[in-house]
Amino acid sequence: MYFDSYAVGKRIQYLRKVNGMTQEELAIKLNISDRRLRRIERGVEAPSIDLFAELKETFRTTLDYLIVE
Repeated sequence: MYFDSYAVGKRIQYLRKVNGMTQEELAIKLNISDRRLRRIERGVEAPSIDLFAELKETFRTTLDYLIVE
């Protein structure tokens, strides 16, 4: 098992869309730039631990789903 930033980005993108949010809306909620969120969703950049915690709370999911599945 290894960390796949592309798969993580796609899961974040999926959760964002299911919740009817734009990249700009989610970026504002997470207090990051929309440019950084785009990089995360493309798998170019991995979220920090703090950001994973915020995403978990925002989407009411588990860290396992965000990181591993």
